Amino acid sequence: KSALLQYGERSGYFLRRDKGTGKVENMRLLTKLEAEKFIISLLRGKGKLTTRRIEGDALAKNLRCPDSTSRTLNSLRLEAKIKGKFSAKKKAWEWCVN
Repeated sequence: KSALLQYGERSGYFLRRDKGTGKVENMRLLTKLEAEKFIISLLRGKGKLTTRRIEGDALAKNLRCPDSTSRTLNSLRLEAKIKGKFSAKKKAWEWCVN
């Protein structure tokens, strides 16, 4: 778990403090195009993923989607760039590339 501390608009970075270690790290705010490329390449490489898994992979690389991961995924779904479907079994949205 982590907490976002502050955002530097000019730099495009957030500061994130890890609650376990207390370490402060920079998180880069992706542009819409960068987020799109990141998500599509992630889905191509790993197949179907849940929203939480995509958020986790982005967090592991200190990346953040422009709005939120769920909004970015939904906008890509509405643009027909990815497919999304609610999985009752996993109780989460699953995403894949068209």
